[in-house]
Amino acid sequence: LGLSKFTAGLSAGSWSLLSHTIYAISNAAWKFSKTAHRNVASVKNRCDVAVRGHPGIVDSGNAIVSSTSNNDGDEQSFLSSFSRGIGGLIAAPAKGMEENGLKGFVEGATLGVIGAVVNPTVTLLDFAQHTSKALRDVAQRGIVRSSR
Repeated sequence: LGLSKFTAGLSAGSWSLLSHTIYAISNAAWKFSKTAHRNVASVKNRCDVAVRGHPGIVDSGNAIVSSTSNNDGDEQSFLSSFSRGIGGLIAAPAKGMEENGLKGFVEGATLGVIGAVVNPTVTLLDFAQHTSKALRDVAQRGIVRSSR
């Protein structure tokens, strides 16, 4: 076994360890952010129903397709989701009071506060989900390439 074969093997093993580690970490982050995004998006849609009377974009099977998309299908920026959340702080209590009096006002205020936090959180989780998936895909390509 020559020195060049040893260094080539060490290099290949190190590359494999690195790419598998990056894949494992980014895959875990992707799964976590995907699940968190889905759960927070359902809370966001509950707040959207309270404020606007309709949830985010829904497909024919009543599953949430994209809670961070506007009606044109464009992704929302963090700033627009933050402003939507702040707008819900005002709109939700007013709408709740209009429909159910004081009880509706309290419920609307609660949903408005939750929505003010959840709207930007959904956008951040969407970003984390896409970023970790991209890292995972790049690492997976490195794993496949090194195994050939």
